[in-house]
Amino acid sequence: WVSRQWQKGVKGLKTLNLENHVVVIGWNGNRTLQLLNLLIKERDDSANRPDIVLCVRAEIENPMPGKIEFVKVSSFNNDDDMDRACIEKAAIVVMDNQEDDLTMTTALYCSKRNKNGHLIAYF
Repeated sequence: WVSRQWQKGVKGLKTLNLENHVVVIGWNGNRTLQLLNLLIKERDDSANRPDIVLCVRAEIENPMPGKIEFVKVSSFNNDDDMDRACIEKAAIVVMDNQEDDLTMTTALYCSKRNKNGHLIAYF
């Protein structure tokens, strides 16, 4: 059971139960890894140490197991998928997709789902 739960987390299939966390939406390879490393360093220097969630559509596994949470979705505007990343309860949402139109539609979706969070769209 424990092994199966761990594998679900690595593959991004687990439903999270978080609030006041940071969600990074999108995957751009090394650029996303650099962003995650910066966020982890910032978190380690922070008093409240918020969880960091990477939310992707790409066919990857968690690139940093044990350091970040990971959610694999079919679409960044699917309520059921985005609920697994607790999008409504996130303190910060960073959108960084390879296509600008996807970043924009994701930002519009997130602004409707999370009225109080700090939203950052990176183009």
